Amino acid sequence: MSQLDIAKWSGRLDVRQNEVYDHVSADQMVAKIRESIGDESHMFGPLAKLPKNIPISRDEFARLKIPTAHTTDFGFCVHDYTMMPCERHADCINCNEHVCVKGDEGKAMMVKRRLQDAQELLARAEAATVKGYYGADRWMEHHKKTVQRLIQLTEILDNPAVPTGSVIQLVDVPIISSTGVEQALEDRAALDGYTKLKRLAPTNASRMKRSKHG
Repeated sequence: MSQLDIAKWSGRLDVRQNEVYDHVSADQMVAKIRESIGDESHMFGPLAKLPKNIPISRDEFARLKIPTAHTTDFGFCVHDYTMMPCERHADCINCNEHVCVKGDEGKAMMVKRRLQDAQELLARAEAATVKGYYGADRWMEHHKKTVQRLIQLTEILDNPAVPTGSVIQLVDVPIISSTGVEQALEDRAALDGYTKLKRLAPTNASRMKRSKHG
């Protein structure tokens, strides 16, 4: 794609803004994330710990799990835009589909700046909640969660035990959209639950029959 197309696709007002983000291509980032999946020494978060016995190979899982990526102010989003729009746009910190790579000082500074802003917003929301402003409590909880996640991310980025180049994915936020793999696992779990319920149905019916006659 041309630099103009990249700027338009990324929602940037000026083509020169591309220079800030062009440290690595999307394809290179996707390859790095896929290579790190399942490796606790290179990835921190849910994808670092894959089940021991999965029905497909690790590489195939990585290709299905991370189909694409695009750059954000803090790292990279692995949301697949070919499936549906991102429902957490501009709130990347509070999203499980967002990953950061240790070693990018520019993005690390953005994280720390965002933490300062979030702490200030939290203080304002707490003050508004004390004054009884309607809806302030919801914003207070949102900012509180944002501050917690930014502190968690900052501590990981500043931790000397975490190697440079590590891919970091935070946890504790429900994933809104499901990939094909996740959807299949959910469907299988639902089917297993339905099958077990069906097996128990005759037993429950016979118990009810006995209780009526007894």
